[in-house]
Amino acid sequence: MQTTINIDNQLFAQAVKITATDDSEKIVDLALREFIANHASPCSANMLDLFGAGGILADYDYKQLRCDQN
Repeated sequence: MQTTINIDNQLFAQAVKITATDDSEKIVDLALREFIANHASPCSANMLDLFGAGGILADYDYKQLRCDQN
């Protein structure tokens, strides 16, 4: 898909330094992939991390893992 977007020059300059490329398509693609990977399903990863962990610790707070916290 081709589209025109306005990107902050300072943000783009930082992305160029971090990624060592000035290809805007690659930078935007990488940013979208990382955003999706980090925000797609925040709850499921937390519960899977507990699998095989053993018993429940005395200071374990199950409410801390809830997604609907405000």
